[in-house]
Amino acid sequence: RLLDRHDQFEDELREVAECDSLTGLPNRYSYNEFLKKEIPDGQKACVFMLDINNLKHENDTYGHDKGDELIKNASLCIKEAFGESSYCFRTGGDEFVVILNDAERDEISNIKKHFIETEKKYNVSVAIGYSYSDNVKEIGYEKLVIEADSMMYKNKEKVKNIG
Repeated sequence: RLLDRHDQFEDELREVAECDSLTGLPNRYSYNEFLKKEIPDGQKACVFMLDINNLKHENDTYGHDKGDELIKNASLCIKEAFGESSYCFRTGGDEFVVILNDAERDEISNIKKHFIETEKKYNVSVAIGYSYSDNVKEIGYEKLVIEADSMMYKNKEKVKNIG
């Protein structure tokens, strides 16, 4: 019985360490651990960086409970839009990373369109940027993340200037 309780406690600690309690998504620790994994040669991938638009305004105007609701809705949107085959992480307050291994370059525009439709369903606005590689092992996920982050901030500025 003591070993069973120990195993259960260990599982609970792992859950707390690796999972974001608000969204249920893997957290920054899990994301960093993912980036340490060996990348198979020829691995295709698309990295998406996402950032919720207007979270500060939501928090300041309606309170942090409404801000938390916005974060939860955004995470549901992201999980649904990118599907079970993706690796979705909440890496910061309103920041998310999605990694699609074995993605094809010609699928990206359809994935992005599907995400925009899903945003409407969940009534959220999320800035999105992405970067693609035919062989991640050659350049590493870190470079894809930097490129996707840059594209995401350009998208965020465009949304601010429109809205």
